[in-house]
Amino acid sequence: VSQSRYHGGIPELINDKENGLLINPLNESSMKNALVRLMNNNEERFLYGSAGRDKVKSISEITCRQISEEYKHHFK
Repeated sequence: VSQSRYHGGIPELINDKENGLLINPLNESSMKNALVRLMNNNEERFLYGSAGRDKVKSISEITCRQISEEYKHHFK
């Protein structure tokens, strides 16, 4: 389950209602509503979890590839 707030790089990882829910940290009601929504909807939780894993995996593969190329360049 991906659930987050709008800060700390989170909006770059979480696309609201695609791979998680972005909530306003100052709005307790939105936090409660998001938790209840996810607790009551197994399919939505599963879809967000799968999409979140796919996003992180794609970002990490790109980052690892970039780091590897950078090291190759410096050690030639």
